[in-house]
Amino acid sequence: MKLIYLEKIKRDADILFKYIINANYMNKLNKAKKIIDSLEIDDKLTYYKYQNILNELKGISYLEATFLTRIKNKEYFNLIKRILPFVHKIHNNKTSTKGKIIILKKR
Repeated sequence: MKLIYLEKIKRDADILFKYIINANYMNKLNKAKKIIDSLEIDDKLTYYKYQNILNELKGISYLEATFLTRIKNKEYFNLIKRILPFVHKIHNNKTSTKGKIIILKKR
């Protein structure tokens, strides 16, 4: 049998107690487990590294996070570059632009 230190057993007992009495804590543990499994984290140092990185990513949307993947397509990237001046102009405009369609003229 593998040697398990008493301190670790005590900490796990504390965690189990929190897990039993607090539904919010259970949800957090389940989310942490999913992250650890999907990122294949197998030690404390890697976990804390990812935790710091995730804290730095606050305010970044999913759309922003997947931007670099989308612009790998050169055709799409060139399209984005072509409409950039028009989008920038719209953002500086004080009127609402929701629902407007931008049509690019052929050159």
